[in-house]
Amino acid sequence: MSRKAHVSSNIRLEDIDKILKGFLDSQTEKTKKTYGYMMKKLLEFTGGQTGAQMLKDRKIWHKKIIEFLQWLKVQGYSDAYATTACGMVRGFFSHERKPLELIRQEKLRLNARERSDEDFLFSKEDVAKMAFAGDPKQKYVLLVGASFGLRAEDFADIRYRHYRSLDLDSECPIPLGEMRTRKEKVKAYPFVSSDALPIIRAYLESNDDKDDNEKVWNERPEQLTTVLQTLFNKSGLKAHGKIVRFHNLRKYLIDRLSAVAGESQWKQIVGKKISEDAYVSTDQLRGVYARAMSSIVTNGNGNVKIKLDELKAKNESLEKLVVERDEQISKMFADWKMIREKIDPLLEVIDNSEVKKAVQKAHVAKIEREMTEA
Repeated sequence: MSRKAHVSSNIRLEDIDKILKGFLDSQTEKTKKTYGYMMKKLLEFTGGQTGAQMLKDRKIWHKKIIEFLQWLKVQGYSDAYATTACGMVRGFFSHERKPLELIRQEKLRLNARERSDEDFLFSKEDVAKMAFAGDPKQKYVLLVGASFGLRAEDFADIRYRHYRSLDLDSECPIPLGEMRTRKEKVKAYPFVSSDALPIIRAYLESNDDKDDNEKVWNERPEQLTTVLQTLFNKSGLKAHGKIVRFHNLRKYLIDRLSAVAGESQWKQIVGKKISEDAYVSTDQLRGVYARAMSSIVTNGNGNVKIKLDELKAKNESLEKLVVERDEQISKMFADWKMIREKIDPLLEVIDNSEVKKAVQKAHVAKIEREMTEA
């Protein structure tokens, strides 16, 4: 590792040339902050090389970027940090319309990382247990978060107007509408599930004085993970060393959507980049979400209309059975009446017949015999 130019360790971002500064300024606020620290390490690695010099040396940067990756790891930075920093370098060249020409092995090497942690993957039972233990705020984060599958920064950007524009009396899933994501700058098309619907109703009723453009989540996006972790512990669940974070709700939804939908469809719902010709209508996406909803929600009411139709069918079946029984009883009563009409004359004949006289004579004889024996 020949390049360890610590002479630039005191470089300030304010002193970088306008080309590198232009690249940083083109990023989102969050990414710009992250890249700012990494840019200092890049300048330290290159000895303060300007953006113009880097572009001039572009043809050798397919090797230097690997050196930068290794240099960062020697400095003690994690695989994730080093990979992201190299992604920043590649992003710089692409921003200047001069992308690095990397072969497959080089790309694999730059993207390889070993995570020291593992995300906790929620089951439907976990979500149900947490929902039962949660207060209104925690339920909002959990159930609405699982319903939408948005990243934290996009979820935190939802305004009251998004909910107020919905017909909350319509059948779930209810399309939230088009949401522009910050990270990939693509559109997401989330849906309100039957789990999320009563939570959203409650929020609107208790915040009817809020302005349409006011954010529903008025804390930092990072607090979403804190709230979820608090609820996780409150419900008595154990992570056993795995990581609980808000992003896991995105994975929860994706896993269930991908079981019933094509890749481009679930990506369109949660907001991941797809080709332009893969976009489908909201009605088609709603059908996809509806098929998956029974595995998403915890209230056992994945499709309200289906349940109502089932109950209606059962009720109609019972009503039909009652009518059939009534008809059977009426027929039996008519048959019995007809039989009585035939039996009654016979009983009258028997009442006046020789049979009756014979029975009476036998009865008298029995009494006389008993008296003689006495």
